[in-house]
Amino acid sequence: RDFAVTAAMQLEAADWRACADTVRSMPAWRRFPAAQRDSALDAIQREIQSAALTTFLHRFSAHYDSLSHDHIATMFGLSRQDAYAAVSRLILHRKIPASWDQGSDTVVLHGSHPTLLQSRAIEFSGRV
Repeated sequence: RDFAVTAAMQLEAADWRACADTVRSMPAWRRFPAAQRDSALDAIQREIQSAALTTFLHRFSAHYDSLSHDHIATMFGLSRQDAYAAVSRLILHRKIPASWDQGSDTVVLHGSHPTLLQSRAIEFSGRV
């Protein structure tokens, strides 16, 4: 249970590497044959990377005007194609207010900027 809570907290912070490491270190994986374990963990890692990207865009999109396609792919350890597919899926399902700028190869985020109250709350939480 502690592993799951820790992994969830790391995923909430969009830290996919720490989350994947936590999941990989769970003792339950030792019960699986090596081939099955490795294939399952690889599939889980891909899902963690995609979930971390989604979490990042939901949580921090108000702080960015745009993000480079290469930066997104590198940040979440995804291929350019996988990063493009994940972001496009979020845009198409209207999960994030954004669009692709094909000319500059960036995601343009159309989110609203934080209100004064939200800005102060963020500032205060940084001090605590």
